[in-house]
Amino acid sequence: MSISRLLLAFATASTVVSAAVAQTATPPSRWGAGDELGMANTLGPATWQRCAQALANPKAKSYEVSHLRSNTMPQSPFGVPLRDKYRPTVGIPGTVHAFNGEETVSGEPGAQGTQMDAIGHFAALPEVWDGKGDFPADRATDYGGYKQSDIKPTPDSPLQKLGIEKVPPIVTTAVLLDAKAYLGKGKAMQPGEAVTAKDIEGMLKAQGLESRGLLPGDVLYIYTRLGRQLERP
Repeated sequence: MSISRLLLAFATASTVVSAAVAQTATPPSRWGAGDELGMANTLGPATWQRCAQALANPKAKSYEVSHLRSNTMPQSPFGVPLRDKYRPTVGIPGTVHAFNGEETVSGEPGAQGTQMDAIGHFAALPEVWDGKGDFPADRATDYGGYKQSDIKPTPDSPLQKLGIEKVPPIVTTAVLLDAKAYLGKGKAMQPGEAVTAKDIEGMLKAQGLESRGLLPGDVLYIYTRLGRQLERP
């Protein structure tokens, strides 16, 4: 089981439609109009109950699944290096208190390395964009049928819908699939290599998990060994 703060695969695998293949508007949510959670709707008492036995086991272990963030790790081509400004230690007159702090001057602190993201960051066009002229953002449809006017009414607006603040605590079971062994034949997968639904079915069978499968609310971890690149100095 796993208590995880990583929703990237969990949310995007079930709610994001690629603009390259989207030929129609994003379908409405199976949970009805106004839904902003996507597959996170499956979290709750049912997933907590699946975890209860493992959580109560005194021999249960916890594992760190995050990576130390640095400007030398591979990052999105859409991102910029993260730079902080560190303030000197100062005090308050008439007190014994001393303090210091820092501020981010560039970059996105939440967009480097492993991350937990909001489904409002991804949308789909009704047809493939040819790259000519201004990007038709007003034609994009987000999860649940939301329009850009609902999500980002102005270009500099923060998310008005589908934000990360809507995500509930992720207390659920997890399945770890070994793509390095199954697809890489023992070697790390290469950047750009895809893991398909058929591959996932094959890994479940190879690891003896075919009968269990993936349950609603599961977190799915896929081991590719590409994470080693995030650890380089």
